[in-house]
Amino acid sequence: MKRVIYPDYLGRSGWNAMLPPRQPNGAAQGRLAVRYAVIGAGVTGLAAARRLAELAPNSQVALIDAKVVEESASGRNSGFIGSGLPAVGHGKAADAAAALEKQDIAAKIDQEGLAWLKELSERHGFECGLTRIGSFKAAATDRGLEMLRGVSAAAAAQGRILPILSENEVFARTGMRFYKGAIFSDNTHLIQPAALVRGLAGSLPGNVTLYENTRIDGLEKVGADWILSGDGLRIAARSVVLASNASTKSFGLLNDRLATLYTYVGITPKLSDPAVLGSDERWGMTSAQRAGGSTLRKLADNRFMIRSLYTYERELRNDRVRELLLEKFHRRYPQLVGVDFEYVWGGFTDMTRNGKPFWGRLDDNLYVSAGYNGSGVAKGTALGRRLAELVLAPGREHEMTTAIGRASWMPPEPFRKIGLSAIVKYEEHQAGRDAL
Repeated sequence: MKRVIYPDYLGRSGWNAMLPPRQPNGAAQGRLAVRYAVIGAGVTGLAAARRLAELAPNSQVALIDAKVVEESASGRNSGFIGSGLPAVGHGKAADAAAALEKQDIAAKIDQEGLAWLKELSERHGFECGLTRIGSFKAAATDRGLEMLRGVSAAAAAQGRILPILSENEVFARTGMRFYKGAIFSDNTHLIQPAALVRGLAGSLPGNVTLYENTRIDGLEKVGADWILSGDGLRIAARSVVLASNASTKSFGLLNDRLATLYTYVGITPKLSDPAVLGSDERWGMTSAQRAGGSTLRKLADNRFMIRSLYTYERELRNDRVRELLLEKFHRRYPQLVGVDFEYVWGGFTDMTRNGKPFWGRLDDNLYVSAGYNGSGVAKGTALGRRLAELVLAPGREHEMTTAIGRASWMPPEPFRKIGLSAIVKYEEHQAGRDAL
């Protein structure tokens, strides 16, 4: 028996708080038997459950989440899908070519997931703000500008023109003088994360039953079935898909492959001055130096969003998060020093040592997809769909894992925490002002 401990968030997702109330689905109770059980109702679990139901229309699928779907990690992220920016080659030409090939594979996976999300939102008519808006990759330091020059050169080699915008151009479009320059890519899509998962959950096929607020405390193989147990609950399933991402470790699985990091978001009230956040109606921004940098958005209703900070395996108190995020916000917009956040919250993601996911079969009729390294909306959707197809038609796992790679071994504690903490500190130091 694998005993399960779920992390609990300290605060509600602001994305969810901005939506009208929704009546959650009921919790699972008693003794149930299904053909397929999917644990985790984020984008990966929603995709896997939907595809299982499509491929096996006469079979019952149970989709189970310990919370309501909007409060999952998928409803707490910053809402970015893709950037369309090219890889920057370093070292030998062969290494650069390999990096480009890997980026092409990752881009195809993301495009597959994004295309399905677009098709589903249009077919079922749910509004989640899924729009191609584009985003800036910005630099506040000379080191960051050098990275942008590398991206611009790599784009030129692919026949694309991505000029580096000046400090004044960035200021005009975003209202910030914090950054020395930026590249703008028009390929980024932005979403309202809680609205997306709510729309996906509300449009599942009829042979999927979504159980919310249902904690699975045990998972074990008994004969031909997997038994999922909870408080007064026993579910027998022939096949189980673990779409629980960082929470997969709570089942005693992939502890040597995944590390959990918490990151944090703040969103302001609607700002009265329409020009204070720049001339662009909406925009997104990431740092040229991703490690230690912040993710920023101007929302359609003239709110400002910042996603920043990392903590290892444990969530910071909301008051401390508010304090640290406000410092970053006011550093970028000193004219808004009197503005506080309306919403502040945290969410966790999982990291792998080599940046690759863990996808495929773990045991007889037990499958998993996890390890998205902070960029899982489109990727998680595509990999959840592909995992369902693997459940129904085993045999092509090697082909997929060869293409996307597989998460490598991580050292045990305390060495893992020491190593990751040292890497984060070093990268923040290297990032300089970009990390402030």
